[in-house]
Amino acid sequence: MKKQTNKEEQLYKLLNIKFALESANQHIKYILENLDELEELKNLYKKLK
Repeated sequence: MKKQTNKEEQLYKLLNIKFALESANQHIKYILENLDELEELKNLYKKLK
């Protein structure tokens, strides 16, 4: 197997960062879309304490 060039290594690192950011973005969107439900759950939890 041939050794990857520095540019190839940088490209793979950037792609990994891109995929990680896209994944984080999806998680943030999900949280924001469900914020109201999360608030309701928090309030129910407080009542149960």
